[in-house]
Amino acid sequence: MAPSNYRFSAGEFENGYSLRLSDVSVCFLRYALVVWMAATFTHIDLVQRAKIGCLRKAWPPAHQLPIEPAEP
Repeated sequence: MAPSNYRFSAGEFENGYSLRLSDVSVCFLRYALVVWMAATFTHIDLVQRAKIGCLRKAWPPAHQLPIEPAEP
């Protein structure tokens, strides 16, 4: 059985704290903002890594370039 101060009736706890819809929506919006920011920065990071990977495939390191013989 839950303690008496956790009993929920008519939108108010017995200790006088009321849980309003605005409290819930602000909490949800904060959570959504954090998730959106993390997803955006992760996406940007992955795109940058993919671009760097494409550049590396297009231009191999110098030690892998074919060596042309010098003209006599």
